[in-house]
Amino acid sequence: MQVVGLDIGYSNLKLAFGRAGTKPELRVLPAMAAPVEHVAVQLDGTSRVSPTGIPVQVDGQKWIAGVRPTRVSGWSRALHASYADSD
Repeated sequence: MQVVGLDIGYSNLKLAFGRAGTKPELRVLPAMAAPVEHVAVQLDGTSRVSPTGIPVQVDGQKWIAGVRPTRVSGWSRALHASYADSD
């Protein structure tokens, strides 16, 4: 059986996963996500995905999740009571 532990915080996403009864693999990713057009390209212009970024879709729009805030421009995370319900 596979086991997954997930802690989604404002600054980091923490994951622990693996087979039950074994030492889990641990990962910590930045909790930042932004529309792909706001994520910086590499110097050669070939990719918007950072080494830790994960491409996802939100309501049909391409986003990058798990990206460092320093790789994002023209986009900021909202701080409000409905934050958990926002994109």
